[in-house]
Amino acid sequence: MMKILVVTLLPILMMASFMSSKAQITATIKGLDSDTVYVWQYPLANIEDMRKDTLIANNNMFTYQIPEEPTAYAIIPHKAVYTRSDGGFYIAQTKFIELFSLPDEQINIEGELEDYYLDYQISGNMVSRALGQLRTSYKSPAIEAVKIELKMDSIRENGGTQDQINELFHTRGQYFGEIAQAKTEYVNNNFDQDLSAYLISRFSLEKFATYYPKLTEDIRNGMFHDILEHSYKNYQEFSAVKLAEQTLTTGKDAPHFELKDNNDKVVSLSDFEGELIVLDFWGTWCSPCLDEIPKLKSFYENNKKDIVLIGIACNEEKDEWNAAIKNYGLEWPQLINSDKNDVAVMYGIGTYPTKIVIDKNLKIVKRFVGATEEFFTEIEELMK
Repeated sequence: MMKILVVTLLPILMMASFMSSKAQITATIKGLDSDTVYVWQYPLANIEDMRKDTLIANNNMFTYQIPEEPTAYAIIPHKAVYTRSDGGFYIAQTKFIELFSLPDEQINIEGELEDYYLDYQISGNMVSRALGQLRTSYKSPAIEAVKIELKMDSIRENGGTQDQINELFHTRGQYFGEIAQAKTEYVNNNFDQDLSAYLISRFSLEKFATYYPKLTEDIRNGMFHDILEHSYKNYQEFSAVKLAEQTLTTGKDAPHFELKDNNDKVVSLSDFEGELIVLDFWGTWCSPCLDEIPKLKSFYENNKKDIVLIGIACNEEKDEWNAAIKNYGLEWPQLINSDKNDVAVMYGIGTYPTKIVIDKNLKIVKRFVGATEEFFTEIEELMK
């Protein structure tokens, strides 16, 4: 019996293996040659789980294995990546492929890589096909926007004037408007299509909130349900931040909070009642925040007897935060924000760094947005 079972199952197992190997993206793109291809992907169930792979094409062709969960992709040929004059990088969105895969799906892409555009046709699920077709409706303005981006960088490199940059910036904005209009028109005509759910997730948060209720219930609960939930959560947070920013004016009670410091000790705002307090909202990912540290250290050293400076790191990885505290020698209290007790939302923080001055009675005195000299000049007067 055992031998018969093994012989019976073996062809089935071989067939399953063969079917699994077919679950892939197969692409043939003229002009790609044997260049590098970057694949950025995230599962539709977790937009924050970005994964990046690098492939090498072979004679205009490449394949990529499809994960066992619905997934979104940006497939970026190396020829879509431009080095800026300042050493940074610019990726021309007209020259990469945006698509989605479902488990056990085989997707074929045929295309041609042009100077400013990747023209392609895609087989597979309806959403990927619809997105590929939609992009052709705004091909012309998208190409012009890329040309302007590259021209602005060339002008900066060659010492052009700010007026030239401003004029091009304005023109590029008009092309962006045409692209946005094409996407909005699609959504307005297709509230019962999955692609509309994806498109509105890329709208501004305020525009997203307008369109989200218009989607049919099936679409809200469909392929992009988790992405829509992520966008809706961001919109709620955005709204809470804007409301707090508008209502936390001079003389209002400072919202109470408790957060852990870098020694894992719980610190409360009320611990500092009776002192003039400055809450400094920052992050290791924020370049202006880091650039400001030397001046902030000097300020603290000169005024630590008259003021309590408290750093609150936001959107932060704990290891990177601890390393920054040590590397920069930050001696004032350092707290890390919490998703469960989001102090940045409580205080309406939409820009980093932002400093909130609180008086001895735990009342709001003033808000300083950005790395501004205004804080350092005005705080001297507030300490008197």
